[in-house]
Amino acid sequence: MRAVPRTAFGSRPQDKHWSSPNIRVDTYYNPTPGPENDIFFEVETGTSCAGTEVGTYSEFVNPGSEEETVLPLDPGVGVPSGDSLCAFPTGGPYSLVSVSGYTVPSSEVTLCALHTAERPTQR
Repeated sequence: MRAVPRTAFGSRPQDKHWSSPNIRVDTYYNPTPGPENDIFFEVETGTSCAGTEVGTYSEFVNPGSEEETVLPLDPGVGVPSGDSLCAFPTGGPYSLVSVSGYTVPSSEVTLCALHTAERPTQR
């Protein structure tokens, strides 16, 4: 993660949105814990994380040492078709980031400030 300054997560069919109920950050090495050693997340336009922020979802993790951090996002952060959930590392942490999610019809994602999506119904 540290060698890649901007990373996009999640792919989906063009006619679907994607919803992520959680993000896991597994920090396996952090030589300089403390301020300005974060991993920042936001939804951006496009698929390369070189676009502009979509909505107001943003969150950061500041790992204190080698640890796993889970960011619960229930019911989920909606990522519109053609856009990306992006991660930006700063400072010294070396981390693996994994995102779980599911696709939903575009009509089920509210394109409000926080991009929320309803949980799929259990069948």
